[in-house]
Formats: sequence, structure tokens, C-alpha cells
Amino acid sequence: MRRHVAILGAGPAGLAAAVCLQRHGISHAVLERGPTLAAGLRRIDPEMELLSPTRISLMPGMRRLPVDPPYLTFPTYAGKLEQLAQEQRVEVRTGVDVARVDRSDRGFSVRLRDGTAVDCTHVVSATGIVSFPKLPPRFDPAAARYRWLHSIDFRTSHLAGARRLLVVGGGQSAAEVLERWLAHRREGDRAWLSVRARTLALPHWILGIDVHYFAWPLEFLHPSWLGVDPARFREPLLGLALPRALRTGAIARLPEIRDFASPALVAADGTRLEPDLVVFATGFDYSLDHVRDLVGSGARWPRVRGCESADVPGLYFLGLRQCRTLASAYLRGIARDAKGVAARLARN
Repeated sequence: MRRHVAILGAGPAGLAAAVCLQRHGISHAVLERGPTLAAGLRRIDPEMELLSPTRISLMPGMRRLPVDPPYLTFPTYAGKLEQLAQEQRVEVRTGVDVARVDRSDRGFSVRLRDGTAVDCTHVVSATGIVSFPKLPPRFDPAAARYRWLHSIDFRTSHLAGARRLLVVGGGQSAAEVLERWLAHRREGDRAWLSVRARTLALPHWILGIDVHYFAWPLEFLHPSWLGVDPARFREPLLGLALPRALRTGAIARLPEIRDFASPALVAADGTRLEPDLVVFATGFDYSLDHVRDLVGSGARWPRVRGCESADVPGLYFLGLRQCRTLASAYLRGIARDAKGVAARLARN
């Protein structure tokens, strides 16, 4: 039977998979829910830069140009992905919303919300996380009587009318929002950070060298060797500006917010505050809804070996945290995993 692979998502992971499969002469179709390729990345603040250096953030087939800065902005990176698709002649079907993936006699049937289906022998789920922002379970958007937004929609311009800023969540997104606030705050402005637990913070650079290079050897370790649970893993924070601001009192720390409904939000310690802007830096989900019937509705996290589902042979994941190595959720890990998945399919 001739192999035909359905790639779900046209972000970095999906395009990397397409380029690598193309090199092996394997037929494929790239399905993207958004109106353009890399639609999720285009939603990110255009001022933001990638955390990882340019030289270790490129997908297979991408070229680093002499004019490229050490760290690319997200719009520049999305432009590079678009150029990659053009140069490698990767065809992307945009505006395609996948409802679910079913088993079929041929292998799989990718069911679309318009009622049609794409038949294939293998599936690569490369949906990413940017398009699926999370909000706290206790938060009801309809009941909120204050201005709020998720960190992915935050821009510097939002600070103009914010004198009392509350950021919920202690990850990298929270740090980026509050570092922007520190750079633009005015006399009398206040900011709070609500977190459930302390976050490990690492310097972004050590002796002028990006910390990613120091972590490089560890990234090739398999997560199971270290007993790491991908569903509970908390990434360390890069940069020391936020921890420093918390120590000096420039930003106040609060415990978890228990009541989001009233105008005065209530923290776990009883603190009441009335912010004029709440930013939820509560992270993102890797979408599994379309394969939930295959991997198990009760599964917290799919069981994966070498990017392939341990329960559903022929179903592969890219960009999923720790699906092959500790770096699998990051651009450099995605680039390596895409090559590995394509090579595995070529051998089979």
C-alpha cells in the first residue's frame, strides 16, 4: 500500500514534517485550521523574540542568513516558515478544521468539520500549543467585571490604561508581561503576581553564553530515564528580572486567586484587590481532542515512544512535550524529531 501521511498543523512542526517526508519521497497532506500557515505564531506579540538563539531554532530546510539577528522576532520567524514552504513547494490546505481522527481499513480517516474526510496510512499530529491558550478553571469570562486577557493577546499598549496590573501564573509568559510593565511603569503604578508555587528561575546568559547551549547535552536524554512526568513538568523561568523585582518589592507576590467573580478578586490568603487589568499567563494546552478516542479519553497524556503512539501504531506526535527527548517541545527538538519521524516512516 502506498504511504500517505496526514500532517495536522502548518506551524514549525508541521512544515518540518512535510519537508522531511518530501526528502524521503513520502506522499503527504498538510492541514491547517488557521487562515495561513503558522497562524498561531502570527498571533503572538510582534515585539517578542524567540527565547532560543536563531542558530538552534531553524527547521530542516531553513537557511540562516548573514543579516539574521541572534534572536528572531516571531513575525520574522513566521516569514521564514512561509519562505520555507515556498522554496520546498510544500502545499498547505488552510481553513481546514479537524474534528477527529478515526481508524480505518487503510489506516486512518481524518474527519473534518465540514463533513469530508482525508484518508491516510499515517497521521502526524503537529497542532502545537499556541492556538490553545488555557484559563483558570475557576474563571468564568462571562462573569468577569474587569478588563482581562490572556498573555498571548497582551501588547505594550495595554499598559497605557493599567495602573493596577494583576498577572496570574508564574511561567515565562508572566515574566515577559511583567518585564514589559517594569520598563513602562509610571509613578504610583502597582503590579501583583499570583502563583500557586514558586518557579525555578535560571539566568538567560552565563558569561555571555545563552543557557540553551549549556543544556544541550541533557536534551538528548530520554525523559523516562529521569522519571519526569510530562503532564506535571514545570519549565524553569529564563531570566532573573522577575525574581529580582519580587525580592525588592517592585512587584508583589500573591497566592492563588480563589474568587475571580467579584469585582474585588480574593486570593487564598484573604487578600482582596481591584485590578484594572488582569493578564492570565496560565499557559497553553497541546490539543488532543481530535485523537482522544484513539489514545483514550481518560489519558492525562498520550503514551509515546519515539514520537509514535504506544497505543495507536501509525499515529505520531511532534511538538508534544517529551515525546522523544527533553527538547521535544522546543524548536530545536522539533527539528530533530521531524527528521526522526520521516526516517522511521521511510524504513517502514
